[in-house]
Amino acid sequence: MKDHHDILAVIYRSIDQLLDSNPDLLIEKAKQTPLLGTGSGLDSLAFLSLVIIIELNIETEVKREISLINIEDIDSELTFSTRSELAAYILKQLKTGG
Repeated sequence: MKDHHDILAVIYRSIDQLLDSNPDLLIEKAKQTPLLGTGSGLDSLAFLSLVIIIELNIETEVKREISLINIEDIDSELTFSTRSELAAYILKQLKTGG
């Protein structure tokens, strides 16, 4: 993982994997598309599935585990709301060891 662009590529591949298993989902692959809520194309179960797929793909490519959603933070706002913000969050986690 080198940069924001590399992370976005993993996110988009993960979306493709989610769509392969759930072809009825309507997900736009754009950097500023919301991950949850109006315009996202994902319900909460599909969102969690996507998060798990992304975590597994990052682990496979970087050889390091990351956790995008911590149970302690479940009642607070997400740190990321778009694909681009998610990519920035992942990159920060990889750089800081979070």
